[in-house]
Amino acid sequence: MHFYLYSFILFLSAGCVNNTNSIFNYNSGSGSVVSESSIVLLTEGNRSSLVCFQDFIVEHDLHLIINRSLEYSPFWQNQLANLEIIKDRARMELAGELPELKGSIGWKVGKEKSRETNLTSQKVPDFQSSANFSWEMDLWGKWKALRESEVTTVLAESHTIRAAQLQFVYEIATIWFKLSFLEEEIELVNDQIRQHHEIHVLHLHKFHAGLEDNSSIIEMEIALKRLVSEYNQLKKDQEIERIKIKTLMGSHTANIESLEQLTKKSIPELPIIQDASFLKNRPDVLASQNHLLAQIKRHQGSILNLYPSLGLNLSSIGMSGDLSSPFQQWKVQGGPTIDIPLWNPKRKLKIKEEKAKLKALEFRWESILLQAAEEIEAARLTQLFHLDNFNTLEDIENQYSELYEISEEKFARGLISKIKLLSSKVNWTVQKRQALHARYKLWISFLSIGKSLGIGWGENV
Repeated sequence: MHFYLYSFILFLSAGCVNNTNSIFNYNSGSGSVVSESSIVLLTEGNRSSLVCFQDFIVEHDLHLIINRSLEYSPFWQNQLANLEIIKDRARMELAGELPELKGSIGWKVGKEKSRETNLTSQKVPDFQSSANFSWEMDLWGKWKALRESEVTTVLAESHTIRAAQLQFVYEIATIWFKLSFLEEEIELVNDQIRQHHEIHVLHLHKFHAGLEDNSSIIEMEIALKRLVSEYNQLKKDQEIERIKIKTLMGSHTANIESLEQLTKKSIPELPIIQDASFLKNRPDVLASQNHLLAQIKRHQGSILNLYPSLGLNLSSIGMSGDLSSPFQQWKVQGGPTIDIPLWNPKRKLKIKEEKAKLKALEFRWESILLQAAEEIEAARLTQLFHLDNFNTLEDIENQYSELYEISEEKFARGLISKIKLLSSKVNWTVQKRQALHARYKLWISFLSIGKSLGIGWGENV
């Protein structure tokens, strides 16, 4: 009999555990796991028509490094592991809605007396076993609300992971463009050093010929020392940035080849900015919104927890003096139970706590929306400023190029000295460096605006 009871309980539990709305197969990028009853205002479908990082910044070598980093970097793998922790935590929260089945077997020694045997002592069977099945039915929708809350929480955390990925990708891209800038900047400083050295030699000849004093020589030596110091500083910065990008890639033995010069890279086109659509694309906004929606459901669940609950309880006890013989005594009982919380201060305080959390998350969502709009506007203004500044300095560089060509013609006709010609070339090189700085800042402003708009990596987390 005991065996049949166990089989019946297992059959019941198998029928009750089936749940099609599973949050634990969830992968970011697919909204299908969230049930229609879950309140989700912004879905992943809103992102399908938006530009991704690979379309915005077309740099094949950079894309390869980011792909490698997302695959091997322990920093990024740690973020993905955190999402699994959130899923496990959600499992624990939802375990209360599932049927619970317990069984036990033990050995006990004892005696019993009863009026039916005229209070005569009788030995209690040594071996006892029991089985218990309990299940709280979702009469009012409490567990449904909590289940939707956990589904939305997992979705919110997946957007938090996307925000971390956004930060990770743009950090790598920023270092990448800085390395490209430093490589070209070092080359220009090298050119300046060579040009100053040629001028320095010419001043030495004039000094030894008695045509001028040594003040020009001292000035050139000071300029050379400053350039050498600047060159060493740039080389040091270059090595540090290489170490940083290798760290993000997850391997200090990774090979970073020579990068293309920044002046040879095409300036990207700015995407058409529609604040509403890009606010929907920002993962921090999506995460905050889904946390708010999850808390709404959690608050509803705490209110429904004050309602009476209906449960099913089945239990059985069997006793035997010998495991090889049939049960000497057995008892089976079961039926529905109604739990009525007539006075439960803890549950009432829980409602107040969840309501306070809901209010805080509402303010947090509003503040993140305002902050996102501020970041987009600030990035747009910064990008426009750097674009205008770059165009101006590039025009000035072209004018210095024309001046150098004029100086070359004059030198060829014998109208100016070699020192004047080289000085014109130095001025042109200085302006090249200023234009390069402006170009680098323009690239960084493009990265900033892409990050503020939530233009993330094109593959799902």
